[in-house]
Amino acid sequence: MTNEASPALERARALVQQTFPGVAMVTLNAGATFLGIEGKTLRNLVWRKKAPVATAKVGGRRLIPTDSLAAALAQALSASGIFEPVVSPPAVNKQQTVGSGPGKPKKAESLAASKAGMTVPQWRRANQGEVQA
Repeated sequence: MTNEASPALERARALVQQTFPGVAMVTLNAGATFLGIEGKTLRNLVWRKKAPVATAKVGGRRLIPTDSLAAALAQALSASGIFEPVVSPPAVNKQQTVGSGPGKPKKAESLAASKAGMTVPQWRRANQGEVQA
């Protein structure tokens, strides 16, 4: 065995260190998201002893060493040759969405639409759901 690591392993270690800076072990959910699978799926694979990563039980929690995460990622890199890291979409707060969606119109929408001489769907399209007081 040589001490040289493969380019895929070096790239995988760099990606793991970039994603989890200064961390030696990550939770199952964080590791699963990084590998592109659901946390519950990884938990089931660990229970069946078919997980793509080694895990360790610390206290009552099962964690993934970052070295094991990098090794699993390197294996995926060398197998596919292409790797796109999984990035979670930003959480959307329902209050930040513009207007309201389909469904029963709010009283303010109904009043504004009738004042404008339109139906509520027409008014929503024209004003993108902005109710003016």
